[in-house]
Amino acid sequence: MLALKNAEMADVITMSSDAVFSIDRDSSHVALDVDEQITLEQAMYALSIESANDAANGIAELVGGSMENFVAMMNVAVKEIGAENTQFANAHGLFEEDHYTTAYDMAKITAEAIKVPGFTDVFSATYFEIPPTNKQPDTRYFGNRNKLLNGEMPYEGIIMSKTGWTSESQHTLVTAAKRGETTLIVVVMKSSTSNDKWDDTVQLLDYGFSQFYRTEISISQLASQLDLGTKSEISEPNMVSLLLPSGKNLSDLAVHLDGSASQAVESAITVPLCLQSNDSTGSEDDLLETQVTISPIAASEQGTSESDEGNDVSTEAAKNHAFPIILIIPLIVFVVATIIGILRLRANHLRRKRRRRKRNRQTKSYRNADQWKW
Repeated sequence: MLALKNAEMADVITMSSDAVFSIDRDSSHVALDVDEQITLEQAMYALSIESANDAANGIAELVGGSMENFVAMMNVAVKEIGAENTQFANAHGLFEEDHYTTAYDMAKITAEAIKVPGFTDVFSATYFEIPPTNKQPDTRYFGNRNKLLNGEMPYEGIIMSKTGWTSESQHTLVTAAKRGETTLIVVVMKSSTSNDKWDDTVQLLDYGFSQFYRTEISISQLASQLDLGTKSEISEPNMVSLLLPSGKNLSDLAVHLDGSASQAVESAITVPLCLQSNDSTGSEDDLLETQVTISPIAASEQGTSESDEGNDVSTEAAKNHAFPIILIIPLIVFVVATIIGILRLRANHLRRKRRRRKRNRQTKSYRNADQWKW
């Protein structure tokens, strides 16, 4: 990974005495000689197909200037990736007490490596040749014995696979396979027999492709579950892609921030965010870990003193009540207008009633007067 990032495939490696003779001659190598010159491309394919430890040392000296400097670069790189339980002591991987990793860390390293252009081409190759060099008159022929690559155990979607073996670590295998938009990485370590690593890898890949599906989600879809306080705002990745167990959907997800994000923040901070899925037993499985940035609201909104903060609170309260008040005012106007209308109707009714009574009295008086006259 570091070689592909920091050098060109056409760059020439000149093998030093230290690079040639510092490895155990019983370990895997391609018989490179002191002062022999090969290209980085040739060394990479020798490393991939033949596990050539002498080629690994030559790559280290080309990229790092020395094997020691290259190992230091490796350790910085894996810490940046987040491989916290990994430490390298050499470039080739042979056993040393302070040279170690874990399956999880190796999967994280591989996930970054397959993003580097050219990496999967090298580590999926089945055949390569190194023509005669300044020290070797014959062509070197390499044929891959990796069963997942050479057709002995064909598997759909394999994009890279690399074997390993030492007497201390026993058989190991790192494999990546891609189907559609889903890429799975399987790391098998400490297999007691060679066949176990192939069988275990295939079974794990089968399980992964059958029991998980890929989907995309915006963290903002779950923003209602993020408690950021009144003075904080969140900026999150626009979309993140994750594997969900079969039978799970977005409604089964919960989002959790690091505890430091539960209070208002004074300046922008980046904290871990974890998506979890609750299973039927109530336990929680981490599905995705990413980083989000939490920032304070602009100073003009925060206020610069306690009195300003009080004013901000009042202003915020006024904003919160503004919408209900706007709705209530038309309602009050309607009720008042209705009452006034009813009162006017009542008054008109009473006036008409009084007029009728007055006319009735006048009519009665006229009738009485006529009767008296007769």
